[in-house]
Amino acid sequence: REVASEIYEGRGNEEGCLPGFHCFKRSGHTANVENSKNMNNEEESMGPATQLLFGVLRSSAWVRFLQRRLNIYGLIPDPLLHGSGIHNTVPGGFLQLHTDFNFNQKLQLHRRINVFIYLNEDWEEHFGGHLELWSHDVKECHASILPTLGRVVVFHSTDFSFH
Repeated sequence: REVASEIYEGRGNEEGCLPGFHCFKRSGHTANVENSKNMNNEEESMGPATQLLFGVLRSSAWVRFLQRRLNIYGLIPDPLLHGSGIHNTVPGGFLQLHTDFNFNQKLQLHRRINVFIYLNEDWEEHFGGHLELWSHDVKECHASILPTLGRVVVFHSTDFSFH
């Protein structure tokens, strides 16, 4: 709850943008794919509890846990939070079904997994916003996950990990 309290909440401006975040605007060139989604991957601008959480997520104990649980060894946490960090979609915003990039050019490393931690208090089913995990051919939704406070979702990141 401490981390959640550090994340700016609000409806955003007329473009769906929050102060201090990189914003995918309602009228931008990507508006049909991602809309009113805000991202902050600058750790120094985050609150102390959020910085501590990112430190735990990069810790050897957490990485070893993930490696054993997923049977993927040699995981290296991204120190630059490229494509990660805090993501916040304001009311009315969306992110279409997609796969994430799975190669980090700067670090010359493959992204092997995604870890989502939800900080939404009192999220109700009828709000929507579920994370959906789809088959590689996008014909079947294997999971629809309600984004409730404290829920952690981990999945493989590939060219066909549609979510």
